[in-house]
Amino acid sequence: MSELSFMGKLMKAMELSKAAHTGLTLTYFDVIELSGEIEALKGYIAELEAERRWIPVSERLPENISNVLILSRGEQLIASYLSKYSLWYVPFVDKPVVTHWMPLPELPEVQE
Repeated sequence: MSELSFMGKLMKAMELSKAAHTGLTLTYFDVIELSGEIEALKGYIAELEAERRWIPVSERLPENISNVLILSRGEQLIASYLSKYSLWYVPFVDKPVVTHWMPLPELPEVQE
């Protein structure tokens, strides 16, 4: 689901909600449409939560030469994983004990 369609759906849901709270009549089709929008938004939220969860290293490891956020001895650190050597590289940390990791967020678009 694109960000634009997500925002459009959210705006529609807000409009319908405002109509309901101000006493305007909602038709059966408005309710059906709103219900569908809510389910679509719940699905989108679930996708985002799945993408941004802490992944146990016992479940899976990152792809080769991946920069990720790790949890090591209770600290959140940025690390690189080198699968060819089964090695976590964390600058200034000797032998990190990595229990979980997650992908780094995408960088924002820079407008010049």
